[in-house]
Amino acid sequence: MFCDWKSKASKRYQISVLIEMAAYVLILLGEKTLLGHHNPVGIELYALAALPTVPIIAVLVAVGIYLRDEKDEYQRDLMVQSLLWGTAGVLSISTFIAFLRVFGWTGSVSPFTEFIAFWILVSVAKTFHRMTNRVPTDE
Repeated sequence: MFCDWKSKASKRYQISVLIEMAAYVLILLGEKTLLGHHNPVGIELYALAALPTVPIIAVLVAVGIYLRDEKDEYQRDLMVQSLLWGTAGVLSISTFIAFLRVFGWTGSVSPFTEFIAFWILVSVAKTFHRMTNRVPTDE
């Protein structure tokens, strides 16, 4: 996924996502350290919970900017289809978990499972689409 810099839009998107995910990890590590020494309540708790969502929102904004800036219609279509498959997969997983709870399951799912599953499914869909729609190279 990070090796196919075919356009300026793709390069900007991938660099942006790497920076945003690095910021996400740094924020989480910083908050974990802080929470080891301090028990936030009230507005401080809400602010600490909101802070790591900023890079996640930034990744979604980067996807939108990429879709706007990408000139290659095939690449843009590939990303849109992959995002739709990822969304469908996460909605299916969420629905399955909801039915488990309705039927009495008292377990829980790890935090951020949906976000991670979404991007895994997007990557799988993108890879599958590329593998099944290969065009022989001109010789």
